[in-house]
Amino acid sequence: MKNTIYAISIILLLLSGCGTAEEAELVIRNGRVLTVDENFSVKEAVAVLDGKILFTGSNREAGRYKGTGTELIDTGGFLVLPGVRYSVKMMVNHRVY
Repeated sequence: MKNTIYAISIILLLLSGCGTAEEAELVIRNGRVLTVDENFSVKEAVAVLDGKILFTGSNREAGRYKGTGTELIDTGGFLVLPGVRYSVKMMVNHRVY
C-alpha cells in the first residue's frame, strides 16, 4: 500500500510538468536568431511575451508557445537580433543589410 502511494505520487508529480507552455504574443521562426549566451549560439526561433524573451530554440519547440492570439513571423532565414530595436531601424534607414 505504501509503495502504491509513492508510485501514484511520483506519477502525478511527473504529469504536473507536462502542461503547455505560456502563450507568446509573438513567435519569430525560420531565422538565424543570434543569442548572447555564453556560447553566442544561433537558434531558429524566438518567442516573446510582454516585451520579454520567453524562449529561444528550434522551430518545433517554439510551436509550444503559439496560441490563438500569437503573431507569427517567418523570417525566411534572415538574421534576427533579439533586443536590438533602434539600431536596426537606423541600419534599415541607411540600407545596411
